[in-house]
Amino acid sequence: MRGVSDTHDPRLTKGVQDRSRDVQADWSKYKMQMNEIIQKDINNYNRMFKEKNLPAVNTETKEVIINN
Repeated sequence: MRGVSDTHDPRLTKGVQDRSRDVQADWSKYKMQMNEIIQKDINNYNRMFKEKNLPAVNTETKEVIINN
């Protein structure tokens, strides 16, 4: 997509726009799965390690914004 927009005529074709929407929809699903893993599984893992007084996994995340 970037290759199409980095040309002398940066207008995006309908096909590129459609594909961009598809990719964003896919990312939305994966992002929800990622957040669930971070919020539930890793927090449970960290809690178990904390109970044993061991270091755990850092889950501080930064919000990533994809500019379209």
